Amino acid sequence: MSSLNSSSKVNLKIIGLQNLLKEDKHEYTKLLQAVKEEGFFYLDFRQIDHGAAMLNTIERMFKFQEDLFNLPQDQKMNYDVDSLSYMKLNGYKPKGRNFGGLEGKKDGFESWAVGFSE
Repeated sequence: MSSLNSSSKVNLKIIGLQNLLKEDKHEYTKLLQAVKEEGFFYLDFRQIDHGAAMLNTIERMFKFQEDLFNLPQDQKMNYDVDSLSYMKLNGYKPKGRNFGGLEGKKDGFESWAVGFSE
């Protein structure tokens, strides 16, 4: 079994957001087909107003999440989701805290829950 690396590309349909916003029926059909067949698609928003600003925001979000997960473990534990609130809506969950998909095994991932704030 081969694994994908960060330079791997998948042959997915490209859906133009600009065409969707123009209510282009062909683009709607492409989107529906992509969702039914692959379940995934590339969304191209380079041609819309403020597309460059959106790309910049997305790049900053990826950088933020990378920095967040690269914090030292002791710093991440300052935001332990079990300590911050009984509802577990915000915070950090370390790898192996919860039961995984296999009986007797722990989960194999860490995660952050970051709430929405206006």
